[in-house]
Amino acid sequence: MQNKIMKGKQMNDPIEISVVVPAYNCKRTLKPVISNLIDQSRLPDGMEIIVIDDGSTDGTCDWLEQQSSKHPSLIKCFFQENRGASASRNFGIENATGRVILFLDADIIPSSGLIQKHIMFHRKHPQAYIALRGKTVEIKRSRNNEWIRPHPGTFKTRGATKNDLPWIEFITNNVSLKSQFLKDNRLLFNEILFPGEDVEFGFRAKQCGLVIYFSDEAVGFHDHPLTLKSYLNRGKMAGKSYALWYVNFPSLKNELEKFGIEHYYGFINTNRPMLFKARQYFKRIIANSVTTPIFLFIGNIIFHLGKNKKFFWFYRQVNEINFRKAFRQRMKELQNCEEEIFGDFAFHPILSIN
Repeated sequence: MQNKIMKGKQMNDPIEISVVVPAYNCKRTLKPVISNLIDQSRLPDGMEIIVIDDGSTDGTCDWLEQQSSKHPSLIKCFFQENRGASASRNFGIENATGRVILFLDADIIPSSGLIQKHIMFHRKHPQAYIALRGKTVEIKRSRNNEWIRPHPGTFKTRGATKNDLPWIEFITNNVSLKSQFLKDNRLLFNEILFPGEDVEFGFRAKQCGLVIYFSDEAVGFHDHPLTLKSYLNRGKMAGKSYALWYVNFPSLKNELEKFGIEHYYGFINTNRPMLFKARQYFKRIIANSVTTPIFLFIGNIIFHLGKNKKFFWFYRQVNEINFRKAFRQRMKELQNCEEEIFGDFAFHPILSIN
C-alpha cells in the first residue's frame, strides 16, 4: 500500500524531537493539539510534528494539508488507508528524524511546557535505554465522562516508582524515547493488536532493557468522552487482543500476577488470599452473560439517581464479562489455527520469549 506524502520538512539532519501523532476522524481534538505544539516549536535544535492521517473521513486530511502549507518546515503530514494506530505509529517512526520520538495521541492536548519537559529530561538522561512517560489528566466534558473513566491514580500497578515503571505502564498517549533505542532493537508496534498494543510494545521494550521514568510535570489533557456502548465494546476488543498476546507469550499469566491485576484478565493467582479468591469466584458466578441485562439495568438506575459512583461497579462487571467471553472465544479459534498468529511481525526475537 502506498502512502501519500502531503508536505513537510525534508528528512536530512537529525533534530531534537519528533512528535508522532496518529489521527483518525479526530479533527475536533486535533486542532488544539497541533495549535499547542506549534506554540512550543521555538526550540534551539528543532522539532518536527509528524501526523499520520489513518484514512479519516471527517475532513482531517484537508485540514492537515492547510496546516502543513502554513508551516512546511515544522509539520510533516502523511496519508494512508485505514490500518490502525499501530501502523500509523510505525510509519511515524520510519519517517522521524528526531533524536527523541514523542508519541502523542490526537486527543491529548499538550500543556504549555510538555515538549520542553520531555527534551530537558532526555538531555539530563542521554542513555539510549531511558524513556519518559508524562502525566495524563482527563478533561471532564460531561457527567458521563466522569463515571466512565474513574481516575485510578498516577499508576495502575502496585510498587510502581517514578524512576522505573513496569512494562504494563507504557502508555503511548504521552511517552518519549530515543530513536536510537528503537533502531538498535528493531522495535515496532504490533499492527494486529488493539487495544493493548502499547502495553505489549512496553513488554518487549522492557525485555530489551528499556527503563521508563514518570513525570507529573509533562502534562497532557485527555479530551475523549466515552459512551457506555463504546466502553463495553472495548472490553470485547481487549479480550480478543489479549488472546493473541497470551498465545504468543505463555508467560503472560505469570507476568500479570506480579502486578496484582491478573483477575481482571481472567486469571486468579493461586497464592492470593482465600478471601480475595472467594470474592472473585463469587463475582463471576453472579456476573455472567445471563445476568448482564440485570447488571446494566441496576447500573443505569443508580447512575441516574446520581448519589454516588457505585453504579460503575455494575458496568465494570459487564465490561469484564465481555472481556472474558471474547478472550475465551478467540483462544478457541487460535487453538485451531495453523498459521502464524503474528504473521510477518514475528521476525522480532522478543516475540518468542516464554
